[in-house]
Amino acid sequence: MTSEIIAAILTSSPAELNSRLAAVSGLVRWAQLDVMDGQFVNNVSADLNILEPFNYQLKISAHLMVDNPVDYFSICRRLGCQRLIFHYEAVQNHHQILAAIKAMGLEAGLALEPQTDIKVVSKFLPELSEILLLAVDPGLGGQLFMASTLDRIKALRQLAPDQFISVDGGINSANIKTVADCGANGLVVGSAIFMQPDIKQAIKDLEQKLHG
Repeated sequence: MTSEIIAAILTSSPAELNSRLAAVSGLVRWAQLDVMDGQFVNNVSADLNILEPFNYQLKISAHLMVDNPVDYFSICRRLGCQRLIFHYEAVQNHHQILAAIKAMGLEAGLALEPQTDIKVVSKFLPELSEILLLAVDPGLGGQLFMASTLDRIKALRQLAPDQFISVDGGINSANIKTVADCGANGLVVGSAIFMQPDIKQAIKDLEQKLHG
C-alpha cells in the first residue's frame, strides 16, 4: 500500500488560497480545498465564485463541508477540481449526489465525521474514489488528532481493502507514519505544512517521516 501527503487548503482569503496552492504546486500530487458554508460548520471559506480557474501542477479535490454540496459542483468543476468530497452527515440522498458527481465527469469522495459509524460506507464503495476520515471535528484547523481514529482506519481498511482512504486533521511529523501504517493512503496535512516557516522543507520533513 502506498501513502502520500495531500496538502489541505483551509482559508477565507482567495489570495491566500491561491498562494498556498502555488506554494505546494509540484511538491505534492494532490491538494484538498476545504470549502465551508458557515452552516454545516461555523467557519466560512474563500468565495470560490471570484476565483479564476486553477493552473497548478496539482490534482485538486474539494472537501465540501456544506449543507447543500450540489450547489458547489459547477463552480468546483469550473475551477478545475477533479474530485468532489461531500459529507455523509450533510445529506440524505447520497446515491443521487454520487450520480450527479459522476455525471459531471468528476471523481466522488465521501467524508465521515469522527462520530459516524464507518459501516455506513458499505453501500457506496463501488461509486467512491476516496473515503475521507476526519480525525478532528470539521471546520477548524490546528486541532489535535483524535487517537480513536487509528482504530477507525484499521476497521475501514478491513471493510474496504482496495479503497483509497485518506485521513484529515491533526496530522504532523510525530504521527504521520503511525496513521499511514494503520492503513491510510492519503495523509491530509494543513497546519504542519502552512504554519511552518519553510513550506518546501516542511513537506520534505513529512515525507521523510512517512517513507523513512
